[in-house]
Amino acid sequence: MNITGSWAETWQGARFLRREDNDWGIAVIATKAMLEALAGVETMYFDGTFRTAPKPYSQFITVHGLVHGFVIPLAFCLSATQLVISLPVSSRQWHIP
Repeated sequence: MNITGSWAETWQGARFLRREDNDWGIAVIATKAMLEALAGVETMYFDGTFRTAPKPYSQFITVHGLVHGFVIPLAFCLSATQLVISLPVSSRQWHIP
């Protein structure tokens, strides 16, 4: 898969697709501000669904963080395989440019 153009950017033209790895079958989607907020959270929540994932992906995953008492979406992932996330997960372990 090769996500390009308007699918990889926000409406304002900012970078939205952060990582696309066809070997692992995963794409990570987030704005710079979302990733900065994610880096500062202590608590993260993950949820995945199979029903709404666009082909060729089979799972759509949302990553939420607890920010100032509110749970907000901070990243979206598309996966070609079913992922199992083992907790606890620290945001400090992630490096997504």
